[in-house]
Amino acid sequence: MKSDIDQCDDKKDRAFIASLARGFAVLTAFSPERATLSAGDLSRKTGLPKSTITRLTYTLIKLGYLTFREDIGHYQLHPRILTLGYPVLAQVDRRHVAAP
Repeated sequence: MKSDIDQCDDKKDRAFIASLARGFAVLTAFSPERATLSAGDLSRKTGLPKSTITRLTYTLIKLGYLTFREDIGHYQLHPRILTLGYPVLAQVDRRHVAAP
């Protein structure tokens, strides 16, 4: 099964880094409803081969954005992932967020 990334027209763009897009595909596969995912789950959700998932999850663990729960054999986002969004949230005008 080809992933959305492999089917993307941007892959012909020399400035587009497909491996970075694949890493973000892994990170965005998680949701509040699915806070933990196995390698198979990630492969199905992203359309990426398990061998690619293995390399990406290894790298994301090393960078501190994922953890592996050995008790259930699943990956989950590490709180460090919040450091990616914090600079954006820090700039949000709280009055606009609180407005109806």
